[in-house]
Formats: sequence, C-alpha cells, structure tokens
Amino acid sequence: MSKDDQFDTFGHLRYLWGNVPAFDILNLPKNEGASSDRELRLCFAASGDTRNVIESVVNMPGTQVGTCTCVINDIDQVVVCRNVVILLIAVLLPPMEAADLMLHVWYSGRITPGMLEFLKGPLRSLIADVVGKIKSKKDDILLSKTWTFGPREVSVRLYKSQWSFLLKTLDSHHEVSETEKHRLHVMLNPSRLDHQERHLCSQTPAGRVCSHRMRETGILAPFGSYLGQFQHSNPTLFDADTSEWLQQDSADPINSWPIEAVQSSGMNHSIPKKDQYSRLYFYIRDKLERFCQRTASAKKLLFHLYCMNAVDLPVHLNSNLESMKFDRVEVANIVDVGYLGLQKTLQTCGCLLKTSAENPHATLIALFMNATHLAEMNLGDAYSKKSLASAMKTIVKFAPPKVSRSSPSTAAIVRTMAAKEIFRDLDHLFTHYMILTDFNKASREAGMSMKATNTVIDAWPLRLWKEYGEPGAQEAFDRLVAWGPWGASGMLSG
Repeated sequence: MSKDDQFDTFGHLRYLWGNVPAFDILNLPKNEGASSDRELRLCFAASGDTRNVIESVVNMPGTQVGTCTCVINDIDQVVVCRNVVILLIAVLLPPMEAADLMLHVWYSGRITPGMLEFLKGPLRSLIADVVGKIKSKKDDILLSKTWTFGPREVSVRLYKSQWSFLLKTLDSHHEVSETEKHRLHVMLNPSRLDHQERHLCSQTPAGRVCSHRMRETGILAPFGSYLGQFQHSNPTLFDADTSEWLQQDSADPINSWPIEAVQSSGMNHSIPKKDQYSRLYFYIRDKLERFCQRTASAKKLLFHLYCMNAVDLPVHLNSNLESMKFDRVEVANIVDVGYLGLQKTLQTCGCLLKTSAENPHATLIALFMNATHLAEMNLGDAYSKKSLASAMKTIVKFAPPKVSRSSPSTAAIVRTMAAKEIFRDLDHLFTHYMILTDFNKASREAGMSMKATNTVIDAWPLRLWKEYGEPGAQEAFDRLVAWGPWGASGMLSG
C-alpha cells in the first residue's frame, strides 16, 4: 500500500462520527481541582459531533455539575444540525428514553416508528416555530433561539438558510429501500473489497463478524438483537434531496470512543469479551444516560451552538456573549496543514482563552492528525526504511511472522505493516514537524506558549505505552492493531 492509499476515501467526505476517541477537555483533578466550584466556560471551536462535550460534562467531579457554558461550533451544517437534534433530545425526554434515541439518531441508519414520530413531532415543532418567525428576516444575520428546560439552556444561533436546512432535514421523507441502497453502495461497495478486507484482517474472527454486521445492518445494537422494528430511515444521516448516505466507508462508531473503556464496560452487562459492538452499544447508552442525568441536576448548564468557520467565531462571540473568555478552547485538527494551520488557529482562537491571571489552568487543546505522516514524508525514504527496520525488531516480538511461501501478500504481512504505525518514533517526528512549521514563531506571535507537560490529555493518547513482556502489553498491542486508530495523532496543549 502506497502512502497515498493511506488517505484513500470513498463516499461523502464528511465526519458525522468522530474518528478519534472522545476525551474530557477539562480534566479538573489535574488542573483546577476536583473540588473547584468556579463557573466554567468551554469552547469547542471545531466540534465535529458532541462526544467531547458529553465526555467533559459526564466527568465533572462531584454530585452536581456547577455553572457551565459550552460553545459548540462546526463549519458543516449537517454536523451542526445533528448536534442540535441530539442536544434537544437530551433535554426534552427522561434520561433513559433520551439516551436510547440519542444513540440511534447518532449512529444508526434506521430508526423505529416511535423515534421518527418524536423527531417529526415534538422536536420538529420547535424548529418549525423558529423558521415560521424568521421568514422576513435578512439572510446575512445570525438568528438566535433559546430554549430553557429547568437548569438547562440550549441556544442556537444560525443564519436563515441554516435554520431552513435544519427543518428540511427533519421534514425529509426517505424510502428505506432507497437509503439502504445508497448506504450499502458506500459501506459494502465491491470496488472497495480490498479496503474492507485490509481492515478486517487485523481483527479477530469474532471481531470481523461484529464489524461486518455493523456495515451490513447500519444499526448499532447488541449482536443478535431483533432489528425488525427499525423500519424508517434516520433523516439526519441521509441527504434530504438524494437520499445518499452522508459518510465515507471508513466511518465507524467504534473509533469515537476509547476502546479500552468500551471493553471494560462490557463486564457490567455480561457481554462476551469479543463482542465489541455490543459492548460499544452499552457503553454509549450508559454514557448518554449519565449525561442526561447530570444536565438535569446541574446548577446551570448552557449550550450555545453555531455553524461557521472557526476563524469567524471570535467576532460573533464578542458581539453575542459580551467578550466571553474560556477556560478551555478545543480546536480539534484545524491546526493541521490543509485546514487553518497552527499560526492562523492560534491567532484567531487563542484570543478566546482566559489569561493566566484569570485562570492559570486555561488551555487551548489541538489535535495534530497528519503531523507525523508529513514529517516522515519530509525526511524521505531513507528515514522511512530505517524507521521500519527499527520497528520490526519490536513487532516480531508481539506478532511473530507467519508468512506463506505461496502467497507473499498474506494477512500476516498486512497486519505487520499496520503494526509498524504503532512503533514509529513519534516524538522525533513531531519535533521535526515543529521545526518545519515554525511552532515557536506561531506561538510567539499569538502571545501563547506550549505547556511543558500536558495536563488535559496525554500528548500521545493512543500510543502503546507498555513494553513487550509487561502485564497487559500483548492485549494492548492486539487491541490497537485490530481496532486502531493508531498512536500517530498527537495532542498539544498551549
């Protein structure tokens, strides 16, 4: 597989499900303190889905969430539409019922009649009321609507066309036969068989069955569940006009949550160890129910949703939220080359952060998904060959080669090539990337500095930290190879 093939895509180039595991952007015990009762302000400047919002709220210490404001923005109106729907479900329904509906709207291609009735009934009426009232408004101004449910407040600020898109999504009618044809065209396309099998060959036999079943059914549910009640298309996952599936064939809900935590949670529900998607189902459902419970008992919890380019967000926040500054600003991977880049991100989003005098723990968190790959490409083939030779010394310990003489392209080789990603010298590569992109200049001009030690999330949260022979090392290796994503995505705190 060439380096270009690593980034091969098929389907809609959208990210409706996170492709790196959720994390708590606060991590209060390591920062302000678990007993801190200060008002917290969090900004998700390029949020993608709401998994980090949910993780951060659920992990707030104590029996009651204090006063917290979450600004949630993304440039993709499909993503924002789904975030609005999911958060409104969370505040409109009792926790257990809300969690089930949130999960299936989030991850299932089909939903039940009762779920669709709620989306097109109580939830739609909230949006339709707004759209009806803004018909005479100008197209180029943000239009705000705030719904209050006890201590919870959901405030949505969109342009008129975006409000209309939200309503159109809920009003869309799809034939299940048509949406399933489009979904399977992406998720099980015969032309992508090699891509699918390369993904499956690194998994256990049971893992392959579970993974293929998710692609085949498109419904996140315990293995063996009766799915006959899922009779209607999920309107948030298909194009309102064409009924096309709005994702790539690499989209997989298992990439959105920490796999080790998913595995551990399965024991609470007596789920077999190898049934990963059943464990994922219960893990997410429990997480969402806990989120709904915590929001209902919060002192005050405010969600402000926007749909715009992150570079425009500070201007609108200054005009709408009285120059609000934040304890955390999470910018995802817009720092990557090809998006805003580091310098522009720090200059535009860094100003949203509280000063060290206001909060010495205030942090901007960035994800560098492509940095190590770009650094290795810049270092050239000689470095890559040397790096592979070094990695192979460790790989053969975890995965002794079983190469067939009759077939040089065996699954074992594919698995070995996948494993090499785990053992690259990430620190060296990232240091080289910092020089290439002049980190020092970017941070200096933005008036910021990189933390000496990350206190929100590890610099390499997906790295294999155990040495061969240590307890749990083989299991961690097998888990990373089978399910990924590998450790080359780096987190930076500033």
